[in-house]
Amino acid sequence: MTLPVRTIQSDPPTPRPPQDTPLRTERLIAASLALNNVTEQGGNNHGQMVELMLREVDLPAGEPWCAAYVYHVGFWSQYDPAVGYSSWPLPKTGACDLLGHFALVHGVLQHVPLRGDVFLMYFPSLGRFAHTGIVLSTLETTSGYLCTTIEGNTNDDGAREGWKTCIKSRLFPKNGEHRFVRWEGL
Repeated sequence: MTLPVRTIQSDPPTPRPPQDTPLRTERLIAASLALNNVTEQGGNNHGQMVELMLREVDLPAGEPWCAAYVYHVGFWSQYDPAVGYSSWPLPKTGACDLLGHFALVHGVLQHVPLRGDVFLMYFPSLGRFAHTGIVLSTLETTSGYLCTTIEGNTNDDGAREGWKTCIKSRLFPKNGEHRFVRWEGL
């Protein structure tokens, strides 16, 4: 007598919900430092790594990439390969002003920086946030917050349209319009 063969189908594993994957500032900082000195190649806002970051936020080569850099290091620093999920809570965007709006709506836009925050520089001439990066350290002074940052699409002079990722020292005035995204609060 031959027994029938039964095929047992199992459901694919269900990814853990986001609240089960804790957010980690140290992972973000380590990932950002791993990409220090990435440079553009072959022209303004081009190059293999730059274009990868831009594609991840659905932008074509040649677009500004500071916010794409923040998204890239944020997403991959919080990625759990065991479940195929990233707990990075900030939106997939290459636009600093959209990042600022998201943070405002979600109540995580701050005036005082902390280690691991995402900074947003406000440019009055543009009327919007137009550069971003990650705060590595901060020191309060009488005139503001002296922050060591790491950022993409800048240069040694700190331009918002540069050609590489680099570590910068920036003074954010206490009464200025620059802001800090406290993403761990999401």
